[in-house]
Amino acid sequence: FDVVPVDLESLQNYIAWLLTEATLLGEGKRELYARQAKTILAVANQLGGKYLQRKKRSEFGRTYYAGLSVQNVNKELRSAMLGDCWEYDVRSSVVAWKMSFAKEYLQNTGLQQEVKRAFSATLWYLQSKAEFMQQVQDHTFDGTSNVPPDLQPKLIKAAMTALCFGAKLTKHGWRTSDAGWQNPALADIIKNETERTRFMACRDVRDFVREQSALDAYIYKCVEAQQRDLLKLDIVRANKRPSKAKVIAYLYQNAEAQAMAKAYEFLKGKKIGVLAKIHDAFVVRKRLTQAMKHELEDHVRDATDNEYWRLGEKQLERWGDLLTLDEKQRIAQHKAFIANEVEYMREKAKQRKQ
Repeated sequence: FDVVPVDLESLQNYIAWLLTEATLLGEGKRELYARQAKTILAVANQLGGKYLQRKKRSEFGRTYYAGLSVQNVNKELRSAMLGDCWEYDVRSSVVAWKMSFAKEYLQNTGLQQEVKRAFSATLWYLQSKAEFMQQVQDHTFDGTSNVPPDLQPKLIKAAMTALCFGAKLTKHGWRTSDAGWQNPALADIIKNETERTRFMACRDVRDFVREQSALDAYIYKCVEAQQRDLLKLDIVRANKRPSKAKVIAYLYQNAEAQAMAKAYEFLKGKKIGVLAKIHDAFVVRKRLTQAMKHELEDHVRDATDNEYWRLGEKQLERWGDLLTLDEKQRIAQHKAFIANEVEYMREKAKQRKQ
């Protein structure tokens, strides 16, 4: 098991918010989140403020947890569980991992190019992601779009994530081996065909996909030449043949697990406790100093020989006290009483003047 400390008061406040104030959430989501929060709270109450997560190791290298865990709850519930803390995640993890093969790829394929020229779109994505995403968003959506402005960045992010994990730049679906029909992943994300076409036509997107495809092909050829036994594993095969996408996923997730193990090793050496582990992210109680963060990044870069491994940081805040429904009703009644008293006094003053 991994043990997670739970901020009981914060979690209770989150539940109160769900039941009384979360009016913008659909009924189904609100019920699900409340049920999950109440389950965690019940367990933590019995275990003195701790929640147990049973480890479930994947053959692909990651460690999951059986049942409800800090990994699979929504971000607000995660904040409510853990209280005030800081989350550190590997920026563009899979893309950064693939880029660790870029120099080797150029050397072994005889291409006389510098990395920054051969992989300019990928480096832009890694080093100035917000700018890259804004450029793609501006190309995809125009002023007539029915997609709300605050939703547009989320769709672009989802579409780019799908491309990072092997989604195709294709407009049309295809017939599957079992006579079914499969729509392209992008069609489920950017549903408007005109906007999806603009996204796929964006030069930055096409350059990014071309560069990722080159790295995918190179990594797979390395496996064919050096790790033939890996291709025999059932978990990387589809329709009795090795799947390039599954092979890449297997290698990436194992590399991710090794990199995170190095990060945890570093934190342990510095006597910094890890509250929660979330694949390519971890949560600690206090913010790392910039010097400590840079030292950690350098430690993992050296250990994994990946100069692109970088951490992002985000503050998670506990859920503060919320007024109960009864308290709100009492306050509302008191305000109404005061308002009536004020109006009554005004009327009395007018009568005296007359």
